Amino acid sequence: MKLQISSPEAIGIDTVILRVPYHGEKLRTQYTQRLTPDGEVIQMGSYAVCIKGKAGQHTVKVRHDQQRNELQIEGSAYGFLYGQNVFTGINLPWITHHLFLKKVAEKLSLPETQLAQWSAAQIVVDRLDLAMNLNLGSDEDANSALVQLGQQFAARQRSMFMQATTLYWNPRLGKDYLIALYAKGPELQATHDRRKDDNPILKRMLEQTVGMLRVELRFRRPELQKLCMTRVTDWTRQSMTNAFCRYFARMPIWNVTSGSLTAEELEGLSPAEKRYLAFHKLGAPMRLLFTERSTQRFRKSFREKQHLDLRCPNREQRTMRLVDLMSDPDRVVKTPKWLMEAGWAPRQA
Repeated sequence: MKLQISSPEAIGIDTVILRVPYHGEKLRTQYTQRLTPDGEVIQMGSYAVCIKGKAGQHTVKVRHDQQRNELQIEGSAYGFLYGQNVFTGINLPWITHHLFLKKVAEKLSLPETQLAQWSAAQIVVDRLDLAMNLNLGSDEDANSALVQLGQQFAARQRSMFMQATTLYWNPRLGKDYLIALYAKGPELQATHDRRKDDNPILKRMLEQTVGMLRVELRFRRPELQKLCMTRVTDWTRQSMTNAFCRYFARMPIWNVTSGSLTAEELEGLSPAEKRYLAFHKLGAPMRLLFTERSTQRFRKSFREKQHLDLRCPNREQRTMRLVDLMSDPDRVVKTPKWLMEAGWAPRQA
Protein backbone atom coordinates (compact mmCIF):
# COMPACT_ATOMS: atom_id res chain seq x y z
CA MET A 1 0.00 0.00 0.00
CA LYS A 2 1.45 3.32 -1.05
CA LEU A 3 1.59 6.14 1.46
CA GLN A 4 1.40 9.79 0.49
CA ILE A 5 3.02 12.18 2.98
CA SER A 6 2.34 15.82 2.23
CA SER A 7 4.74 17.17 4.87
CA PRO A 8 7.99 15.76 6.32
CA GLU A 9 6.72 16.81 9.77
CA ALA A 10 4.30 13.87 9.59
CA ILE A 11 7.27 11.65 10.47
CA GLY A 12 9.08 11.84 13.80
CA ILE A 13 12.20 10.31 15.34
CA ASP A 14 11.77 8.07 18.37
CA THR A 15 14.41 5.69 19.78
CA VAL A 16 17.99 5.83 18.54
CA ILE A 17 21.17 3.95 19.37
CA LEU A 18 24.31 5.97 18.68
CA ARG A 19 28.01 5.19 18.96
CA VAL A 20 30.62 7.90 19.43
CA PRO A 21 34.41 7.66 19.93
CA TYR A 22 35.55 8.00 23.53
CA HIS A 23 39.02 7.85 25.07
CA GLY A 24 38.20 9.36 28.45
CA GLU A 25 37.97 7.99 31.96
CA LYS A 26 35.72 5.19 33.09
CA LEU A 27 32.08 5.92 33.76
CA ARG A 28 30.78 5.86 37.31
CA THR A 29 29.45 2.34 37.13
CA GLN A 30 30.63 -1.27 37.20
CA TYR A 31 32.48 -2.88 34.31
CA THR A 32 32.51 -6.43 33.02
CA GLN A 33 35.77 -8.34 32.75
CA ARG A 34 37.02 -11.35 30.84
CA LEU A 35 39.65 -13.78 32.07
CA THR A 36 41.96 -15.19 29.38
CA PRO A 37 43.44 -18.74 29.52
CA ASP A 38 46.74 -17.08 30.52
CA GLY A 39 45.13 -15.54 33.59
CA GLU A 40 45.01 -12.02 32.18
CA VAL A 41 42.03 -9.89 33.15
CA ILE A 42 40.70 -7.84 30.23
CA GLN A 43 38.33 -4.94 30.77
CA MET A 44 35.32 -5.25 28.46
CA GLY A 45 32.41 -2.86 28.80
CA SER A 46 30.39 -1.07 31.41
CA TYR A 47 26.91 -1.59 32.70
CA ALA A 48 24.43 1.04 31.61
CA VAL A 49 24.43 4.46 33.22
CA CYS A 50 20.81 5.65 33.27
CA ILE A 51 20.07 9.35 32.85
CA LYS A 52 16.58 10.73 33.41
CA GLY A 53 15.22 13.20 30.91
CA LYS A 54 12.92 16.19 31.28
CA ALA A 55 10.35 15.82 34.09
CA GLY A 56 11.86 12.43 34.89
CA GLN A 57 10.62 10.99 31.61
CA HIS A 58 12.41 8.84 29.02
CA THR A 59 15.62 7.45 30.44
CA VAL A 60 18.75 7.38 28.29
CA LYS A 61 21.21 4.51 28.76
CA VAL A 62 24.94 5.09 28.24
CA ARG A 63 27.46 2.24 28.01
CA HIS A 64 31.25 2.39 27.67
CA ASP A 65 32.88 -0.17 25.37
CA GLN A 66 36.55 -0.20 26.33
CA GLN A 67 37.50 -2.60 23.55
CA ARG A 68 36.28 -0.24 20.85
CA ASN A 69 36.87 2.98 22.80
CA GLU A 70 33.28 4.02 22.23
CA LEU A 71 30.23 5.23 24.09
CA GLN A 72 26.90 3.69 23.15
CA ILE A 73 23.92 5.93 23.81
CA GLU A 74 20.41 4.51 23.63
CA GLY A 75 17.10 6.27 24.12
CA SER A 76 14.49 8.58 22.68
CA ALA A 77 16.37 11.75 21.79
CA TYR A 78 13.33 14.03 21.58
CA GLY A 79 11.60 12.27 24.47
CA PHE A 80 14.67 12.77 26.67
CA LEU A 81 14.84 16.49 25.89
CA TYR A 82 11.16 17.39 25.72
CA GLY A 83 9.56 14.98 28.19
CA GLN A 84 7.39 13.16 25.63
CA ASN A 85 8.00 11.17 22.46
CA VAL A 86 4.54 11.17 20.88
CA PHE A 87 5.15 14.37 18.91
CA THR A 88 8.79 14.74 17.93
CA GLY A 89 10.94 16.22 15.17
CA ILE A 90 12.86 14.91 12.20
CA ASN A 91 16.19 16.75 12.35
CA LEU A 92 18.57 13.97 13.40
CA PRO A 93 21.95 15.81 13.09
CA TRP A 94 20.70 18.78 15.08
CA ILE A 95 18.96 16.86 17.85
CA THR A 96 21.83 14.41 18.38
CA HIS A 97 24.83 16.72 18.30
CA HIS A 98 23.59 20.08 19.55
CA LEU A 99 21.22 18.90 22.26
CA PHE A 100 21.20 15.15 22.90
CA LEU A 101 24.95 14.51 23.16
CA LYS A 102 25.54 17.84 24.84
CA LYS A 103 23.05 17.00 27.57
CA VAL A 104 24.50 13.52 28.04
CA ALA A 105 28.03 14.95 28.30
CA GLU A 106 26.85 17.38 30.98
CA LYS A 107 25.15 14.64 33.01
CA LEU A 108 28.28 12.46 32.85
CA SER A 109 30.56 15.43 33.69
CA LEU A 110 32.60 14.88 30.53
CA PRO A 111 35.05 17.65 29.56
CA GLU A 112 33.95 20.15 26.91
CA THR A 113 36.86 19.05 24.76
CA GLN A 114 35.23 15.63 24.48
CA LEU A 115 32.00 17.09 23.09
CA ALA A 116 33.97 19.18 20.61
CA GLN A 117 35.52 15.99 19.21
CA TRP A 118 32.12 14.51 18.35
CA SER A 119 31.47 15.81 14.89
CA ALA A 120 28.24 14.77 13.18
CA ALA A 121 30.20 12.66 10.69
CA GLN A 122 31.65 10.58 13.55
CA ILE A 123 28.31 9.64 15.10
CA VAL A 124 27.34 6.12 14.04
CA VAL A 125 23.67 5.09 14.01
CA ASP A 126 23.00 1.49 15.13
CA ARG A 127 19.25 1.88 15.44
CA LEU A 128 16.75 4.43 14.22
CA ASP A 129 13.00 4.44 14.87
CA LEU A 130 10.74 6.57 12.68
CA ALA A 131 7.12 7.06 13.71
CA MET A 132 3.85 8.40 12.34
CA ASN A 133 0.59 9.02 14.21
CA LEU A 134 -2.79 8.37 12.59
CA ASN A 135 -6.17 9.42 13.98
CA LEU A 136 -8.71 6.60 13.56
CA GLY A 137 -11.38 8.30 15.65
CA SER A 138 -11.55 6.18 18.80
CA ASP A 139 -9.48 3.69 20.78
CA GLU A 140 -12.02 1.02 19.85
CA ASP A 141 -11.42 1.66 16.13
CA ALA A 142 -7.65 1.64 16.67
CA ASN A 143 -7.84 -1.75 18.40
CA SER A 144 -10.19 -3.09 15.71
CA ALA A 145 -7.72 -2.03 13.04
CA LEU A 146 -4.93 -3.93 14.81
CA VAL A 147 -7.01 -7.10 15.08
CA GLN A 148 -7.97 -6.88 11.42
CA LEU A 149 -4.37 -6.33 10.35
CA GLY A 150 -3.22 -9.27 12.46
CA GLN A 151 -5.74 -11.55 10.78
CA GLN A 152 -4.63 -10.35 7.35
CA PHE A 153 -0.95 -10.94 8.11
CA ALA A 154 -1.74 -14.41 9.44
CA ALA A 155 -3.87 -15.25 6.38
CA ARG A 156 -0.97 -14.30 4.11
CA GLN A 157 1.45 -16.30 6.30
CA ARG A 158 3.61 -13.28 7.08
CA SER A 159 5.99 -13.12 10.02
CA MET A 160 4.15 -11.28 12.78
CA PHE A 161 3.08 -11.44 16.41
CA MET A 162 0.65 -9.52 18.55
CA GLN A 163 0.95 -8.57 22.20
CA ALA A 164 -1.86 -6.74 24.02
CA THR A 165 -2.62 -3.70 21.83
CA THR A 166 0.57 -3.90 19.75
CA LEU A 167 1.03 -5.65 16.41
CA TYR A 168 4.53 -6.38 15.08
CA TRP A 169 5.19 -7.08 11.41
CA ASN A 170 8.71 -8.48 11.53
CA PRO A 171 10.23 -9.94 8.34
CA ARG A 172 13.10 -12.31 9.17
CA LEU A 173 11.99 -12.12 12.82
CA GLY A 174 12.91 -8.44 12.95
CA LYS A 175 16.65 -8.99 12.63
CA ASP A 176 16.97 -6.22 10.04
CA TYR A 177 13.88 -4.10 10.63
CA LEU A 178 10.32 -4.33 11.87
CA ILE A 179 7.17 -2.24 11.88
CA ALA A 180 5.21 -1.89 15.11
CA LEU A 181 1.61 -0.70 15.12
CA TYR A 182 -0.16 0.04 18.38
CA ALA A 183 -2.94 2.04 19.95
CA LYS A 184 -1.11 4.96 21.54
CA GLY A 185 -3.97 6.07 23.80
CA PRO A 186 -4.21 2.89 25.92
CA GLU A 187 -0.40 2.58 26.02
CA LEU A 188 0.01 6.15 27.31
CA GLN A 189 -2.86 5.70 29.77
CA ALA A 190 -1.25 2.56 31.20
CA THR A 191 2.06 4.42 31.63
CA HIS A 192 0.27 7.32 33.33
CA ASP A 193 -1.59 5.01 35.73
CA ARG A 194 1.59 3.13 36.61
CA ARG A 195 3.61 6.26 37.38
CA LYS A 196 0.69 8.21 38.89
CA ASP A 197 2.02 11.40 37.31
CA ASP A 198 0.03 14.58 37.99
CA ASN A 199 1.78 16.65 35.32
CA PRO A 200 -0.98 18.69 33.57
CA ILE A 201 0.85 18.53 30.23
CA LEU A 202 0.93 14.74 30.27
CA LYS A 203 -2.70 14.59 31.37
CA ARG A 204 -3.72 16.78 28.45
CA MET A 205 -1.76 14.55 26.09
CA LEU A 206 -3.98 11.64 27.10
CA GLU A 207 -6.88 13.45 25.43
CA GLN A 208 -4.73 14.13 22.36
CA THR A 209 -3.94 10.43 21.84
CA VAL A 210 -7.50 9.07 21.94
CA GLY A 211 -8.07 7.06 18.76
CA MET A 212 -4.41 7.34 17.76
CA LEU A 213 -2.77 4.49 15.86
CA ARG A 214 1.01 4.81 15.97
CA VAL A 215 3.15 3.26 13.26
CA GLU A 216 6.85 2.81 14.06
CA LEU A 217 9.49 1.72 11.56
CA ARG A 218 12.47 0.36 13.50
CA PHE A 219 15.74 0.06 11.60
CA ARG A 220 18.40 -2.27 13.01
CA ARG A 221 22.11 -2.14 12.25
CA PRO A 222 22.07 -4.75 9.40
CA GLU A 223 19.41 -2.82 7.48
CA LEU A 224 21.14 0.51 8.07
CA GLN A 225 24.35 -1.00 6.70
CA LYS A 226 22.48 -2.38 3.71
CA LEU A 227 21.11 1.10 3.01
CA CYS A 228 24.59 2.64 3.53
CA MET A 229 23.01 5.04 6.02
CA THR A 230 24.91 4.40 9.24
CA ARG A 231 25.94 8.01 9.88
CA VAL A 232 23.84 10.76 11.36
CA THR A 233 24.65 12.97 8.40
CA ASP A 234 23.11 10.41 6.02
CA TRP A 235 19.64 11.11 7.36
CA THR A 236 17.90 14.19 6.00
CA ARG A 237 14.22 15.04 6.24
CA GLN A 238 13.62 13.84 2.71
CA SER A 239 15.56 10.60 3.13
CA MET A 240 13.56 9.79 6.27
CA THR A 241 10.27 10.44 4.52
CA ASN A 242 11.31 8.34 1.52
CA ALA A 243 12.49 5.47 3.73
CA PHE A 244 9.30 5.46 5.78
CA CYS A 245 7.05 5.41 2.70
CA ARG A 246 9.16 2.73 1.04
CA TYR A 247 9.04 0.30 3.96
CA PHE A 248 5.44 1.12 4.85
CA ALA A 249 4.47 0.05 1.32
CA ARG A 250 5.90 -3.42 1.99
CA MET A 251 3.23 -4.23 4.54
CA PRO A 252 0.40 -6.33 3.05
CA ILE A 253 -2.41 -3.94 3.98
CA TRP A 254 -5.67 -4.44 2.08
CA ASN A 255 -9.38 -4.10 2.63
CA VAL A 256 -11.27 -7.27 3.60
CA THR A 257 -14.86 -8.36 3.09
CA SER A 258 -17.51 -8.63 5.79
CA GLY A 259 -21.19 -9.40 6.19
CA SER A 260 -23.61 -10.58 3.52
CA LEU A 261 -23.23 -9.95 -0.18
CA THR A 262 -24.72 -6.64 -1.37
CA ALA A 263 -25.70 -5.35 -4.79
CA GLU A 264 -23.22 -2.51 -4.42
CA GLU A 265 -20.32 -4.96 -4.14
CA LEU A 266 -21.30 -6.60 -7.43
CA GLU A 267 -21.23 -3.40 -9.46
CA GLY A 268 -18.61 -3.39 -12.20
CA LEU A 269 -17.73 -7.08 -11.80
CA SER A 270 -17.78 -9.70 -14.51
CA PRO A 271 -20.12 -12.71 -14.11
CA ALA A 272 -17.15 -14.90 -13.14
CA GLU A 273 -15.95 -12.37 -10.55
CA LYS A 274 -19.46 -12.14 -9.11
CA ARG A 275 -19.58 -15.90 -8.66
CA TYR A 276 -16.17 -15.97 -7.00
CA LEU A 277 -17.05 -13.14 -4.60
CA ALA A 278 -20.38 -14.76 -3.72
CA PHE A 279 -18.72 -18.09 -2.88
CA HIS A 280 -16.02 -16.26 -0.89
CA LYS A 281 -18.57 -14.44 1.26
CA LEU A 282 -20.41 -17.70 1.88
CA GLY A 283 -17.21 -19.29 3.19
CA ALA A 284 -17.30 -22.00 0.53
CA PRO A 285 -14.30 -24.35 0.03
CA MET A 286 -12.69 -22.42 -2.82
CA ARG A 287 -10.10 -25.10 -3.58
CA LEU A 288 -12.88 -27.51 -4.51
CA LEU A 289 -14.69 -25.00 -6.72
CA PHE A 290 -11.86 -23.23 -8.55
CA THR A 291 -8.49 -24.21 -9.92
CA GLU A 292 -5.39 -22.74 -8.34
CA ARG A 293 -4.73 -20.66 -11.44
CA SER A 294 -8.27 -19.24 -11.43
CA THR A 295 -8.02 -18.45 -7.74
CA GLN A 296 -4.77 -16.55 -8.23
CA ARG A 297 -6.27 -14.61 -11.15
CA PHE A 298 -9.38 -13.61 -9.20
CA ARG A 299 -7.42 -12.61 -6.11
CA LYS A 300 -5.12 -10.44 -8.18
CA SER A 301 -8.07 -8.83 -9.94
CA PHE A 302 -9.81 -7.90 -6.67
CA ARG A 303 -6.57 -6.56 -5.18
CA GLU A 304 -5.96 -4.28 -8.15
CA LYS A 305 -9.55 -3.12 -8.69
CA GLN A 306 -10.94 -2.86 -5.18
CA HIS A 307 -7.90 -3.25 -2.90
CA LEU A 308 -9.58 -6.38 -1.48
CA ASP A 309 -7.60 -9.22 0.04
CA LEU A 310 -9.58 -12.40 -0.57
CA ARG A 311 -6.97 -14.53 1.17
CA CYS A 312 -8.53 -13.33 4.41
CA PRO A 313 -11.85 -15.09 5.18
CA ASN A 314 -15.06 -13.08 5.13
CA ARG A 315 -15.86 -11.64 8.55
CA GLU A 316 -19.31 -11.48 10.11
CA GLN A 317 -18.58 -8.25 11.96
CA ARG A 318 -18.00 -4.90 10.31
CA THR A 319 -14.52 -4.37 8.92
CA MET A 320 -12.60 -1.17 8.37
CA ARG A 321 -11.37 -0.03 4.98
CA LEU A 322 -7.78 0.12 6.15
CA VAL A 323 -6.35 1.05 2.76
CA ASP A 324 -8.46 4.20 2.72
CA LEU A 325 -7.91 5.02 6.39
CA MET A 326 -4.16 4.46 6.60
CA SER A 327 -3.33 6.14 3.30
CA ASP A 328 -5.39 9.28 4.03
CA PRO A 329 -2.96 12.19 4.64
CA ASP A 330 -5.69 14.08 6.52
CA ARG A 331 -5.58 11.44 9.27
CA VAL A 332 -1.94 12.17 10.11
CA VAL A 333 -1.86 13.81 13.54
CA LYS A 334 0.26 16.96 13.62
CA THR A 335 2.02 18.37 16.66
CA PRO A 336 -0.45 20.45 18.72
CA LYS A 337 0.39 24.13 18.88
CA TRP A 338 -0.17 24.27 22.63
CA LEU A 339 2.44 21.55 23.17
CA MET A 340 5.07 23.54 21.25
CA GLU A 341 4.20 26.75 23.12
CA ALA A 342 4.60 24.92 26.43
CA GLY A 343 8.13 23.85 25.42
CA TRP A 344 7.22 20.17 25.38
CA ALA A 345 7.64 19.67 21.64
CA PRO A 346 10.03 21.07 19.03
CA ARG A 347 8.74 23.90 16.90
CA GLN A 348 8.25 22.80 13.32
CA ALA A 349 10.23 24.70 10.70
